[in-house]
Amino acid sequence: MKDRWNIDDGDVGGGWIQNEMKRAFDGASILIVEDDADIRDLLSTLLEIAGYRTTACATAEHGLNALREQTFDFILTDYALPNRTGGGVTAYYGTGPRIIRMID
Repeated sequence: MKDRWNIDDGDVGGGWIQNEMKRAFDGASILIVEDDADIRDLLSTLLEIAGYRTTACATAEHGLNALREQTFDFILTDYALPNRTGGGVTAYYGTGPRIIRMID
């Protein structure tokens, strides 16, 4: 039976919402700032498999340099980074016109 959203009773997870989300974010660029190499590599790999373009940095300073060099759609950062917090990374560029969305 189809409901008004055209979602089959047996396929609640599929449908137009997933298609719209995929279209909206397909190929989005994500800056990953994470000091733990295993977590950084895992996030980067999973996001690339999902179709995102990633740039992974091990330190806040490298993340800030990446922000100066290119535009990102999202920033995914660890909060507890050495020498600077992830909040400091996003705050540094948070008021600039180059950032569309930020995730701390």
